[in-house]
Amino acid sequence: MALQLIKGIAPYWYTPKSFEKEEIKPEIQLNPLTQQQLACVLNDSTNGPNGIVPSPQARQYLLNTGVKDWRNVLDADGKEIQFSAALLPMLPWNVQIDIATQLIYDAMLGEEQSKNSPSQSMSAATPSDLIATTANGEDTATTQTQPQ
Repeated sequence: MALQLIKGIAPYWYTPKSFEKEEIKPEIQLNPLTQQQLACVLNDSTNGPNGIVPSPQARQYLLNTGVKDWRNVLDADGKEIQFSAALLPMLPWNVQIDIATQLIYDAMLGEEQSKNSPSQSMSAATPSDLIATTANGEDTATTQTQPQ
């Protein structure tokens, strides 16, 4: 069998979990990480009590690399604002962590597993099952939980 390169996953629109029940949902266009980009993030991470914790620089790299656009995001005056990577640090902290978590989840799961994950018994049911947030909510950790 020949060596086959990993295929990327196409960009897609993602609604942060804290806004899923809103009437007008903000949507963030995510461009999944390559394996090399994931390795850079994991290289700039430490082991925390709940798994791997990306540094603040790694988390910012995740956002700058993985977020390509947004819709229904409002400025401080309540007006829709055009996407700019320079504004990513202005997103609420919990939304930054949510996006970073989703990007890591996608990269670790990979394209094949992503397509087939609902039917795989060992796959995590949700990103939060695969990627844990530390107890104080400051960092994103990456650790596989065991199915129950």
